[in-house]
Amino acid sequence: MIYLFLAYFTVLSAQQPENNPFNPDLAWKPKTDIQESFDADFMVMMATMFPKSYLAEHEMGIGYKSSIDRQDFVKRLYLLLLLNPPKFRQEKAELNQAQYEHKTQSVSYLMRGRRWMIDFTGIPAEDVFNFLTGNTNISFNRTFASHGAHINKNGYIIEDKLTGVKTYQTFTHGLLKRHKGVNIPLGGYGNFAINKSYRIGADGRPIDQTGKLIKSKIQHGHVYAYVQTFGRKPVPGKATPDIRSVLLIGIEPAAPGYKSMFKVEHNAASGFKDSTLDPSLTNSKKWRHSGITIQPADYNGMLTSMDINAVLRWEHACKKFLSLPLDVQHRFMEKWLRLPAKQLVDQHNEIMKDIFDASRQVNHKPTLPEKQHQSTQQNTPDDQKPMIPSKQNLWVQPSPPEIQKPIMPNKQQQLLRPRIPRDALPLRKKTTQAPVA
Repeated sequence: MIYLFLAYFTVLSAQQPENNPFNPDLAWKPKTDIQESFDADFMVMMATMFPKSYLAEHEMGIGYKSSIDRQDFVKRLYLLLLLNPPKFRQEKAELNQAQYEHKTQSVSYLMRGRRWMIDFTGIPAEDVFNFLTGNTNISFNRTFASHGAHINKNGYIIEDKLTGVKTYQTFTHGLLKRHKGVNIPLGGYGNFAINKSYRIGADGRPIDQTGKLIKSKIQHGHVYAYVQTFGRKPVPGKATPDIRSVLLIGIEPAAPGYKSMFKVEHNAASGFKDSTLDPSLTNSKKWRHSGITIQPADYNGMLTSMDINAVLRWEHACKKFLSLPLDVQHRFMEKWLRLPAKQLVDQHNEIMKDIFDASRQVNHKPTLPEKQHQSTQQNTPDDQKPMIPSKQNLWVQPSPPEIQKPIMPNKQQQLLRPRIPRDALPLRKKTTQAPVA
């Protein structure tokens, strides 16, 4: 029996890839130092999107496919934040006094409580949420949540705290399917949870070393979204009304009915207590008690406005980004998630350029055999050699010239060609078929 246990322990030890940068002690231990908590936030979210555990690297476990869908969901969410960062409205300030924050890394914005409110013009928020999930089945409808929103007569969308006399609205929104939830593998699929007591499953629930689900009431990492379209309403600063909608989004420690990794229960009473005293997603202090100098207000604290063109640009960037190799995606997120909102706004064009340049270089990689490349380069001057993209820094090199494809008329163009009058066509002679003898 002892030998079997030692053999089993050896197998478990061997299932830790040497290139896995995830440190469960840093991720989950209690933290009071701000910089240490920032490092933990960054590491945990990077591992959520790009897990390097044994199970992830070897595509093992019944939840592996679902983990990919949830990782892509988190990537789309953070691309939305990088390309359209929120303004911070501090307590007692007016909505129009919100400003871009310039000190805190953007990856931490959603990891310390509070919700990010995005108001849309020209598009229903339900369409945006469906794109966020990749139109997969990873989301579910929540029956209850203490958050909501309304639009005032001037066209400003306001986040609501649904307590007291407004409590009934929580159930109304639930019946109208406005409360959404997505469980994510916070910390990375297959990585260790607190005290290495279990591994993180595809939906944040515990699994064993083989990827099998462990029966438990623990779930860690839940994205809450409030989704509502108000119809044609006033648009601040514009004369004509348009379709207005809102997406209210935040990352919570646990899904309803579960306990977080830190034993904090999410139940019907959670919305009525002071949750700012609970630990954050990485066992740090939440916004109010963190010591961070510039903080968003408890409600209407992080604000973004997007029209339909901004939404379409984000969707296009997501499609390009998710088609890139994982190592290129990783380097992109590593480069930008440490920056605060003000720098993201100032460098917006460079962020977009990184994505689209990388996509062009990946799609235009040389397809000739390696030996033929070498012989071609040996007989060709340096300034005429074909460029082979570098894996280390794929997007900083100049893009190769695009091949001009011959323009072929489409069906609509063919239909628009001038028609020849019927009387100008040569008459066809009628032929009669000889009767069969």
